[in-house]
Amino acid sequence: YGWHLLTQAYPNLSSLTLRQCRLTEPELTKIITACDRLKHLDISDNQWVGASIKHLSAGIESLVCGDLSNDESLEQILANLIAGPGRHLRSLTLSGALSPLHALQHMIELRELELHYHTDDDDEGVGAGGVTGGVLADIGHLCLHGLVLEQIRCYDQRSAVDERQFQLMLKRSPELRRLAIVGDYEWDLRLSDKSMHRLTVMCPALEDLTLTGNGLIGDTGIASLSALPLQRVTLSSFQSVTDASIQTLLQRTPVRHLTLTDMSGITENLVVRAVTLCEERRDRHLDLTLCTAHMNRKMLANLPMPGNLRVRVDTGRSNKLADDQEPSTFQMMVVIGMSALILLMALLTTIVVVLVPMAMALMMIHEYLRQCSVSVPDVMVTLFQVKSALSGQWALARQAYVKLMYT
Repeated sequence: YGWHLLTQAYPNLSSLTLRQCRLTEPELTKIITACDRLKHLDISDNQWVGASIKHLSAGIESLVCGDLSNDESLEQILANLIAGPGRHLRSLTLSGALSPLHALQHMIELRELELHYHTDDDDEGVGAGGVTGGVLADIGHLCLHGLVLEQIRCYDQRSAVDERQFQLMLKRSPELRRLAIVGDYEWDLRLSDKSMHRLTVMCPALEDLTLTGNGLIGDTGIASLSALPLQRVTLSSFQSVTDASIQTLLQRTPVRHLTLTDMSGITENLVVRAVTLCEERRDRHLDLTLCTAHMNRKMLANLPMPGNLRVRVDTGRSNKLADDQEPSTFQMMVVIGMSALILLMALLTTIVVVLVPMAMALMMIHEYLRQCSVSVPDVMVTLFQVKSALSGQWALARQAYVKLMYT
């Protein structure tokens, strides 16, 4: 009833966000039914979506739903979605367990797709013949302008997307403007230089690219991206990429925002080249962010920065931080010193807790014995006096007895 009052007060309500409200399927159904003019709805991170999304308004354009913490899969959400007006969505963001995505072929008007998913398959099942094997290829039924794939809980695992699926899911998206494929750090993104080359052919209009982690993509693949009209590039954990390919991107693309994280092959020379480039092209504006522990910040601080270049270097916000690095001599000395200090404090605590009470007990025993030794002579004198008195009494008693016998 309250939602009907809300729609009466706001009859033209077109956007509603109910994130993390712990709403159940019946509650969501009542809300969605009451708000029949919505164009944007966010019901993510609630208890269960279920069939509630079958009742979306006819004019719905954008939907965000699903919860990574429950067992509702992407397949279940999509099945309910295409059973109603949701099949006409233009923007969709889903979160849940990765599962077959066949229902996407019925959503031909969809242009923006975000999937935040996890999979419990082992390495042999992901992307091959397992439960999730090949399911991302169903994205290829769509003509997308934006695609975001985020795989969570995948530390030290292979990505669900591989080279074959990568090509299939982009085959009908020549107008793709934004692409992001990300996962936990130390995951294995199963793409290569060949994949990057295919990307330039299939998506010639790409402007925004985000990729996380892959030892198979090197300078050749990154350099091939210079054929794209890139405006924003974010790369993380590509250890085979060096200054050379990034400089090629800077020179041949109109990129304005470049973020590089955990790239061991990137040095201060890239910043020097960026300074030179921006000095030569005053109409070129560049925002360069470097998150790595390998930069000489003192040297960079002395570089004259042109007004059209903004450089941010963060040696502390490295995604892998220093976990994989050998500790320095200074760090080892600090650890040893702290260990010695802790040992000394433990020793002092032992002395205070154990030895001090023991010493006090010994002092009390000594004082008691001393007092006892002073009292011994007095006791001996008293005993001698008692003995003398008893001897005298005994002599008198014996004399009285003798007299009595002879009388």
